[in-house]
Amino acid sequence: MYFPLPPPPKLLLIDDDHEFCQELRQALGNVCDLEIANNKGDALAKVRQKKYQVLLLDLFIENKDHNGKPDGLDFLSEIYEIDCNLPVVIISNNKDARIARDAFKEFRVWDFIYKGDPFQKLHDRIQDIIKLSVFISYSSKDRKFVDLLLEQMDNASISYWQDVKKIKPGQSLNHSIPQGIAKASHYLVVLSKHSIKSSWVKRELYFAQENEKLILPLVYDPGDWKLPDEIKFLISDAHQIHIESPFKREVEKIAELMR
Repeated sequence: MYFPLPPPPKLLLIDDDHEFCQELRQALGNVCDLEIANNKGDALAKVRQKKYQVLLLDLFIENKDHNGKPDGLDFLSEIYEIDCNLPVVIISNNKDARIARDAFKEFRVWDFIYKGDPFQKLHDRIQDIIKLSVFISYSSKDRKFVDLLLEQMDNASISYWQDVKKIKPGQSLNHSIPQGIAKASHYLVVLSKHSIKSSWVKRELYFAQENEKLILPLVYDPGDWKLPDEIKFLISDAHQIHIESPFKREVEKIAELMR
C-alpha cells in the first residue's frame, strides 16, 4: 500500500525588512517552503490564493515611525477574514509587553518572538506548530473501535487530534474542530455505517479537502452498507485502508507515513 509523503510545510512571512527576510529564508530554506510578502496588498493576495500552515507577521509592516499602534495587528484582522484558522507567530524588534499581551488576548497569536533572538528559537516554535499529526474524524457510535485504534497509535508514537482529548469544556466545536483540522498534517476519517450518516463527519471531510489535507479513509466494519456517492467523490484520490481487528499492521503503516 502506498502512502504519499506530505510536502514541506508552507509558510508566509509578511515583513518589509528585506534583509531580515533573506536571512530567514536561508535559515529555514531546508525545512520549509517560505514565501515572502513585503506589503499588505501582496500578503492578502497570497493568503487568498494559497493555504499556509503558519503565518509569520511583523508588528510594523508599512508604519515606519514605530510610535503609533502597530499596523501589523490591525492588518491581522483582515487576514483572519480570509483564513480565521491560520496559526500566527508575531516577529518584531519591539519588546513592549503590553503589545504582546494584546496580541495573545485579542488576536489569538501562537507566539511573540523578538527578532534579535536566534533563528533556532523561531525554527523550534514553527516545528511545534506544524508537527506532523493526524486529525481523527469518526462517529461517536464507533467510539469503542476508535479507542482501540488510538491505543495502537499511542504505541506507535503517532501524534493525533481527537475531539474528546483536545476540546475543553465550554469551548466551541465550530471553532475548535476547524482549528484542529487546519493544524493537522493528515486527516483520517473512520468510515462506517454510522459515520456515513454523520453530518459532522461530512462537514469535517469537506473542510479537510478545502484545506488540502492528505486524507486517509479507514473503512471499518465492512458489511451490507455502501459509501454514499458524495463521500466517494471526496475520497476518490485517496487510498482506502480496510481494517478489521486486530489491526496492528495497518497502524504501523500509518506510523510510517506520519514520521
